[in-house]
Amino acid sequence: EAGKLLGDISGGNLGKQDSTEEISKVPVLTDAMAWNPVFPDDTPQEKIQELSLEHRNQSLTDTFPKIKLAALGGITPEEASVDFEARIKLDACLMIIESNLQCRDHNATLNDVRTALGLDVIESEDPTDVDLNQVPDIRLARYDVSKLTTQQLGDVYQRCFFVGFRRGFMQAAEEIVSRDEKPEHVNLSDVYAALLDTRDNIEERLELVEQAKAAVLAQEQSPAAWLLREIPLRLINQEAQIASDLIRKLETDHINEPGIAEQLYRLLVQMGVMNPDGSQAVPGAPPATAGDSGGIWTPGSDAGPGKSSEGSGLWVPD
Repeated sequence: EAGKLLGDISGGNLGKQDSTEEISKVPVLTDAMAWNPVFPDDTPQEKIQELSLEHRNQSLTDTFPKIKLAALGGITPEEASVDFEARIKLDACLMIIESNLQCRDHNATLNDVRTALGLDVIESEDPTDVDLNQVPDIRLARYDVSKLTTQQLGDVYQRCFFVGFRRGFMQAAEEIVSRDEKPEHVNLSDVYAALLDTRDNIEERLELVEQAKAAVLAQEQSPAAWLLREIPLRLINQEAQIASDLIRKLETDHINEPGIAEQLYRLLVQMGVMNPDGSQAVPGAPPATAGDSGGIWTPGSDAGPGKSSEGSGLWVPD
């Protein structure tokens, strides 16, 4: 069609088309629900996420039920919902779409779509007396994690984490951090790290960081990784002195731990606190020269030749 249209526009001057080759196909569902808006540069990220989520939900409830799908034998989800055999395929189709959505948004469900199509919604199930070893990974998120034993909770977290089933391991992670008794066979630092981005504001993230530090210390592990995570959060929260104290603590107590010096160096460079050559980044100051004193600048160290270190602290870029 496109080739014929171009030929008509050019009056036949394009010459004869030798051959065509199909490189790939855009799935019908993807094409029908595609949304590629161009937002103004100053659009807040929160607004973009809000509009994207709104479009996704509207497409799933309004557009999806009316699309003819090969997986359903060429009929629409609405038609499949009233056909006994096709309903089984439709349930499977919804489960696959739902699990894919949950890789990015662990809270996503298609229960609204199921309700609109007259299908049974997926509800939380009681795991009591259930042999979870016989349950497929994709179904583990259906069980009420609050009723799992500590051993089961750790097993569910590890299984879901290993296969990348985000909804499953996020639900298990939330339950793990809420309990006094933690599973002994899971890495608590990984558990808390998985939850960090789910917190809505800086205060909640800092609270989780404090919990994580206490948890890893209780397991007699180093809190260095969490001190590194805490530094940028403190700066965002306008707590430069606390951030400076954290850097000093890392240098004093943890700098010789594997990878910590390198991670701290990269963090300080990324924040604009340190130049790539290891010197202190000062607003308006010229780049360090070969004649400057060597070594990496750290909070509390000399500011440089002829400069007093009195009152030195962490410079926060504007």
